[in-house]
Amino acid sequence: MRQLKRLTTRHCASKRDCRSERRDDGCYHDGPMHMMETAMKKILALGALLVSLGLVSVAYAQTGSVKILLPADGAKLDAFDQNRINYEVIPGPKADHVHLYVDGKEVAILRELKGSHTLETLAPGKHELCVKVVNKAHVPIGVEQCIKAQVE
Repeated sequence: MRQLKRLTTRHCASKRDCRSERRDDGCYHDGPMHMMETAMKKILALGALLVSLGLVSVAYAQTGSVKILLPADGAKLDAFDQNRINYEVIPGPKADHVHLYVDGKEVAILRELKGSHTLETLAPGKHELCVKVVNKAHVPIGVEQCIKAQVE
């Protein structure tokens, strides 16, 4: 059996796997650089596979989202009922908590990522309801959803 050449610590320049039977190219086949490169290739391949299968959603996790589940956009609300807003939030990386706005005015701080909130009695007319994700300084970070509702 031929001895493995260990004259240099450089990595193989060939496109073949270093662990093939051909070992006369001067590569230090079992060196740390070879093992690290092989491990990185496997990690990158696994990551690409998970993203392609939809098991990891990189872009979605980075941006966040807000969904107002109820009332629907353009809904008609009864002025004499206790109206509720149901929401669901996926916070972005800069998020801390959520605020509820009615006609541009903050009316509630929401600490739950999924929940509902009873609205104060709304005057008849058109209203805009917004759920906005904010940072620790209570400044909106741009992740929000707004709907319009008609109160009769």
